[in-house]
Amino acid sequence: MKISPFKAIFPKTKVRQFQSYFFSTVKQKFNQQVQAGYFGQFKTPGLYAYQIKSRHKVHSGIVCGLNIEDFIEGKVIKHEKILDAKAQESIDRILGREAMLKPVLLTYPPVKSIREMLDGIIQAGPPTYAFDFEEDETLHQIWDISDSELGQALISAFDREVPIAYIADGHHRSETMARLYTSRLKSKKQYDFSHVLCALFDFSQMEIHDYNRIVEVLNFHSPTSVVARISQIAKIIPLKGPQKPRQKGEMTMMINGEWYKLKWRKSAINKVKDRQVILDTHLFNQLVLKDIFGIMDIESDMRVKYVAGVSGIQFIHEKTAQNDIRMAFCLYPVHMNDFKALSDCGELMPPKSTWFEPRLINGVIIQSVLNETV
Repeated sequence: MKISPFKAIFPKTKVRQFQSYFFSTVKQKFNQQVQAGYFGQFKTPGLYAYQIKSRHKVHSGIVCGLNIEDFIEGKVIKHEKILDAKAQESIDRILGREAMLKPVLLTYPPVKSIREMLDGIIQAGPPTYAFDFEEDETLHQIWDISDSELGQALISAFDREVPIAYIADGHHRSETMARLYTSRLKSKKQYDFSHVLCALFDFSQMEIHDYNRIVEVLNFHSPTSVVARISQIAKIIPLKGPQKPRQKGEMTMMINGEWYKLKWRKSAINKVKDRQVILDTHLFNQLVLKDIFGIMDIESDMRVKYVAGVSGIQFIHEKTAQNDIRMAFCLYPVHMNDFKALSDCGELMPPKSTWFEPRLINGVIIQSVLNETV
């Protein structure tokens, strides 16, 4: 990977006076906020150590510019389908703001020397700036790596030790920059799309949580018929209360206030055996949503609500119990090895299969796309 320093744009400390409102509206009001003086910019290009402390873990990585050629040449592995409409929306936003408001989140196999350098930077002293988000209980801290020798060592280590990386979040943002770069925009030379704002966290710093479903179908399907149909593809085991699945190949289901464990039957798994990597999401989408409930457009059908696992099992139970037509399905988290294997073989991940942490926030660290040499 060819990483590069960049001049980061950052929120000034006076933002703290109305922090919650500021970051929740930065996507809509970035230009006005810049004009109002709520952002500053580092005078010299740099790399930045980035640490996010969440409820579950401390995540440490690096924020940098990543050469767009790495994306174009396939050194950055995708797992999500690119939608042209969303890509065009992203193009409009980046050109309108003349900036990327949030890094593309990438992950890669751990490298000892890189981990030691980043840990050393973080332990050496206080961060350059930090923001504590009480709403989701995360602390975001950033260290400016102004030491040219250390920065060059990191650049060399990534170039030497990290041949590929994987997109965890930001497929459309990275595709947008690639399209803008290849279009060359000769009439708009004030822009520079040669580097993508990225946050790189190695596998050891990433968490993949479950992504669960609440499905509103019991107004057209009786609970008895649903259980009968599901029993043909999965073994159904009653549970004493709310519970998440404990291993791959299992789900849990709430229907009529009762919870059950589902274990896929071999005959069901054989229906998708042509896939190189089989996820529980593949089975659920095909055998339950499509075959039983007739839900074909999984991404946009309003009968399917997606709930991140970090919300907790009690939240899922209470949310489902609010409406008699709802039932819930909890899926086991995708393992990092399956995520990597699926990406490596060029397969696309089903929509809403993974909830990655850390979660990046718009406006904490920003990259301008203006060409300063013009």
